Amino acid sequence: MIRLLYGSTKDSDVQYIVQQELHIPTFLIDRGDTKQLFLDSREYGVIADGNKDKTLELIKLEPFIEQARKVTAVSSTAALAEVLFTEFKLMDEEVVVGNALPLDVADHLRAKGATLLPTADLYPERQQKTAAELDFMRSAMVRTQKAFTYIEQVLRDSTIDGAKIMYQGNVLTSEFLKWEVQLLLLREGLSLDDGLVISSASQASMPHHSGEGELKANETIICDIFPRDRATGYWADMTRTYVKGTPSSEARQMYETVIAAQEAVFGVIKPGVTPDEIHAATLGTFEAAGYDFSQDWITHRTGHSIGLDIHEAPSIETGVDTPLKEGHVFTVEPGLYHPEYGGVRIEDIVVVTGHGYENLTNYEKTLVST
Repeated sequence: MIRLLYGSTKDSDVQYIVQQELHIPTFLIDRGDTKQLFLDSREYGVIADGNKDKTLELIKLEPFIEQARKVTAVSSTAALAEVLFTEFKLMDEEVVVGNALPLDVADHLRAKGATLLPTADLYPERQQKTAAELDFMRSAMVRTQKAFTYIEQVLRDSTIDGAKIMYQGNVLTSEFLKWEVQLLLLREGLSLDDGLVISSASQASMPHHSGEGELKANETIICDIFPRDRATGYWADMTRTYVKGTPSSEARQMYETVIAAQEAVFGVIKPGVTPDEIHAATLGTFEAAGYDFSQDWITHRTGHSIGLDIHEAPSIETGVDTPLKEGHVFTVEPGLYHPEYGGVRIEDIVVVTGHGYENLTNYEKTLVST
């Protein structure tokens, strides 16, 4: 199989192969036993110094750019692709390409006679993480947990004034905590490329509301933090739900049910289980507790796979029947939401092991912050 990649290491497949930070989008030809990465001279030296893959050949791009200037009426990227396909004898081969290849490039190559086989999954082996990848993810999770320790300390040090939470003489807001968390994680080598969630009260009843304004006393506060390790590219993802003050009976029941759903999921994780079966454990717990999702209650899938992308396949939800294997890493994040009672979500990351699972999120779960 011959694969063609295009992009910088913002593309997770390129990151998977190069394992270094590559800023300028470029082409990579992967023949399996050998790979050829075409580099702008501005990045060639840096990548060469850090390259540890003996099968990865680094080639300076400038001579091919000169040839591509002779190709007219198409984009410079399409022209360069034509030159590389010709020079490296790919026109007569079947070449597998991913979603990152620009459409105009694909159209031009096909017009020139190339056979391109599109796929959404260039490297299916990425789904099962190696020991080294798991170490990267454990490290990212340990550092992410420091953000939750900080949030909990702020809540403990805060006071309540009516519906407001007061911290160091000011009303505690979502924006304040988000800013402080971002600074903390940057110092830990983690970046919040896709944002984060710190929402309370009615905002917390909407699973993807990132949160804004004052955080409310005696209401649920969802903190969902998902940073990327700037050095390795691997993501962490963790959620905890808190109440500063006294939770309502409904909020406490929601919390206990979400914890029970997560435990039910943990009980079924093993090699061979399907995402559909995992999600059924979540839904079964919610239904047994009396939650009716035909009314105002909201829930969502149990989780998603994670690695060099924050959301990877397979998704942990109804209808996904791919048997999980040892090394699959995914989130377990059951949630319950209601416009009157707010929301509760608890999220850990787990990896399937030979006999069950390992929880990569070694952190306590406590609703009330006193």
